[in-house]
Amino acid sequence: MAKQNIFDNQVFFDGYKKIRENEGSANNVFEMPALYSLLPDLKGKHIHDLGCGFGEHCMDYIKKGAERIVGIDICEKMLEVAKKENSDPKITYLLMPMEDIGSLDEKFDVVISSLAIHYVDDFTGVLGNIYKLLND
Repeated sequence: MAKQNIFDNQVFFDGYKKIRENEGSANNVFEMPALYSLLPDLKGKHIHDLGCGFGEHCMDYIKKGAERIVGIDICEKMLEVAKKENSDPKITYLLMPMEDIGSLDEKFDVVISSLAIHYVDDFTGVLGNIYKLLND
């Protein structure tokens, strides 16, 4: 089955970006505060962000003390925005579907996915790959 990527459709992307730019969006009001309340101390940590989108969270992880972040997304358009608006020497953005993270040759202290992992068909396979990416 093909990996989901409706976000590179220009009309869909433009509409989604407009929603996300609204300060009163559900992402800003509910999702981000809930996600951040669940995070451990990120100081000195290596973070993997699955479905990093525009990279806002990656920048927030830097502000919370993360040492290195690898953000992946399947959407070229989102990564273009991430690299333009949310870049930092500690962040690497990769064009990659979540289903392919098993090909990464790096270990992480924390793996985070915010409103993105539900797009995958092989949830069990992605979870197995996440487990393999975590530091012992």
